[in-house]
Amino acid sequence: MAEVTSTTTRESFIRRAMRLDVKGYTDAALDLLYDSVDEMLRSAKYSEIDSLLHDTVVHKCSTDILLGLLTATLPARSKLTCRKEFFADTDRVLKCRPEYEKGLLTGLE
Repeated sequence: MAEVTSTTTRESFIRRAMRLDVKGYTDAALDLLYDSVDEMLRSAKYSEIDSLLHDTVVHKCSTDILLGLLTATLPARSKLTCRKEFFADTDRVLKCRPEYEKGLLTGLE
């Protein structure tokens, strides 16, 4: 069996979460996202999470996936150098979406 790199795993869980979300399985997508990020946090893989946030194409993600990523990474925000930029990108993109409401990102900074 070939060894799976952490980058491949990271890309895989984000892609799978996005596919589930598009098919209407948002709860399952968020479960996958939370479980994956939580495992990375428990393993102190902050640089991998930073890469995840840096590499995520914000405008291609649903609002639920973006909010999920911000929520899941909130406990480690002080250790994630890319999170502030990810938050700003998310804020900018969400403000252009019809489901945006004032206060949607409150507490996720």
